Amino acid sequence: MTVIPRTESRIILDGQLKDPAWEQGRILPLTMSQPVYGRIPGGESQLTVLSSEKALYIAGHFSVSEGLGSRQLSRDDLDYSSDLFAVLIDGYNDEENAYVFITSPSGNKTDLAISDDAESPKNFNWDAFWSVGVHHEDGSWSFEIRIPFSSLQYQQEQDSVTIGLSAWKYTAANNQFDTYPRIKNDYGINSYFKPSRAADFSFFQEKASTPLFISPYLLGGYGRKTVGDGPPIRRVLLDAGGDVKYRWSSNFTLDATVNTDFAQVEGDDHQVNLSRFAIYRDEKRAFFQERAGLFSFNTGGPTRLFYSRRIGLTNDGRQVPLYGGFRLTGRSNGWDVGLLTMQSAPKYGLESENFGVLRIRKKLDESTSSYVGMISTSRIARDGTYNIAYGADAVWEVPRDIFFTGRYAHTLSDPSGKSYARGWLNNTNLLLSVQRRSRVGFFYTFSVNRVGRDYSPGLGFLDRWDFTRYGDRMAYGWVAPESSVFQKIQLIADAFVYTKNTGNEIESSSIGLKNYISFKSGFSLQFGLKRQTEKLYEGYPLSPAADIPAGGYRFGELFLTLSSGQGRAFRFNTTTSVGSYFDGRGIAGSFSPEWTINSNIELSGELEYYNIRFQKRSQHYKSLLIRGRLDFKPVSRMAVSGLAQYSKLTRIFSSFARLRFNIVDGADLFLVYKHGRNSSPLERIRNGDFTGIHSVRAKFSYTFRY
Repeated sequence: MTVIPRTESRIILDGQLKDPAWEQGRILPLTMSQPVYGRIPGGESQLTVLSSEKALYIAGHFSVSEGLGSRQLSRDDLDYSSDLFAVLIDGYNDEENAYVFITSPSGNKTDLAISDDAESPKNFNWDAFWSVGVHHEDGSWSFEIRIPFSSLQYQQEQDSVTIGLSAWKYTAANNQFDTYPRIKNDYGINSYFKPSRAADFSFFQEKASTPLFISPYLLGGYGRKTVGDGPPIRRVLLDAGGDVKYRWSSNFTLDATVNTDFAQVEGDDHQVNLSRFAIYRDEKRAFFQERAGLFSFNTGGPTRLFYSRRIGLTNDGRQVPLYGGFRLTGRSNGWDVGLLTMQSAPKYGLESENFGVLRIRKKLDESTSSYVGMISTSRIARDGTYNIAYGADAVWEVPRDIFFTGRYAHTLSDPSGKSYARGWLNNTNLLLSVQRRSRVGFFYTFSVNRVGRDYSPGLGFLDRWDFTRYGDRMAYGWVAPESSVFQKIQLIADAFVYTKNTGNEIESSSIGLKNYISFKSGFSLQFGLKRQTEKLYEGYPLSPAADIPAGGYRFGELFLTLSSGQGRAFRFNTTTSVGSYFDGRGIAGSFSPEWTINSNIELSGELEYYNIRFQKRSQHYKSLLIRGRLDFKPVSRMAVSGLAQYSKLTRIFSSFARLRFNIVDGADLFLVYKHGRNSSPLERIRNGDFTGIHSVRAKFSYTFRY
């Protein structure tokens, strides 16, 4: 185990590494991970780590031979067109959870939370207090990062703390990753976000940091909404609330909230949904971000036993005010604990409700990711109606990167007991899977998932019921030799079958073959074919001009995906598919370009196109979604972003403009303008749908630190 030296000297974060304290630091040697694993990076690469009484410091000085890539723009903008440096800190050293802090030559800050050893999506909505200073010279750049211990969770034993730490440097010009410790690119880009690949470090800590953060906010604005051909509805908005965060020890954090902030200064992208299933959206509210991965209980595909957007939001996305609540997260002696409770106000004809979640996990082996755990959720309304869910899960990691997973969940929401008269399994979700996670050599996922017809988690996300699913993937991956232009090649076969529990009929099935090829330059392509079957018991509409009637269907497609190297100023992703869709035939495509003009301005966009003809039924589905975005950063603490999008199918145009001024760390001012217009004929607009929306909002938040 490597000891991080401690200094009592002051360090000035100017990126120049001139403070005498750095002479005491621990030097971390970097090794190339890609394009060629094991090489010593060319040029000068100096990386040093140091600790003080209150913070962890890490600094680097890197020479650049092919031009400095300094294109990263605003906060939480992980942009691989820019040179980057990242440090990952696994505070509990559990090889599953970590925080990652990333900067660039322009001094931007990106922070994110990792859970499930980077097998789950990265949480970019997590934010922490930390500081960075950068410095440029001809042919080189350097930085100094300060991460307060108060921004981390860790477990202290007497006067010592053990953490996992890894670091990487990315050079955009040649798509090169250099890492400490040595990290093979066996998992693609996720290789560099895996806590299980971090090295063990320890540092001296006399007294655990127990900071208190109080973050009030003020929100004001004006809005005007037109429904149908009625008169405009005007509204003046004045609101206030806040969050409190208290770390009563190094490993436990208590969060409290009053009149919870609904991330009113964020905007969601339009999405084209051709399926009959609901779309899963990420949680953006700050209160739910601390160790969000602990509360995760995935029960197959996008389904979750706990989905925090069920709290304070109706099924159609309307906001329900929250009086407040609290959440507790932490770890002690290998036990992870998460507790949450919140109370909503009555609105839209809904009663006031209490929401509760309890999550407990016990790590079985410190050298693996094996654990057992349980979860329970409750949703209880003032009128006595309720929904209760509980579950248990276990993950067993064995050698060769193989994971066995089992999850069981059960729901109670029918006081009359009628659902139990049809059988206990009707309220149950069972999942069994085995997976090899590495993307080199033979890798696979096999799973069985059974969901009962009355399984209904009131705080969860579920896209279908009453099925048993069998799947998923078999694949083989190669790493190309050093002399090749290729980086990796993968052959992948995906397949699944959904059978209806009632009647045991096949409801859905899919089998697909695809080939993924990546090049050392960063360019990649993917091509393949897919064949599906669907049996619809009920039809559903695609648009006013087309629908999918009930019946049985067989259809398939050919597809091609291209991605340019991300290290270029102009880059793109594009996908094209041709084939059949239910009883129709057509073409679909998307094109997503990005152009970083300089370190201050970036333009990006997206175009999605669908053209499907159902000749036997004389129907035609055609949709076009256009989205454009401008990001402008005039100075380091100010960012302006604008988003405009238009859907030809719904005839809805919307725009969103936001200015964020980070006055100092912990103090932010937001100005937001939203505009929307629905130009559909009035006879096609459903009752309650808008025809015009205009709003202007201002929000100020400040964090007091004690």
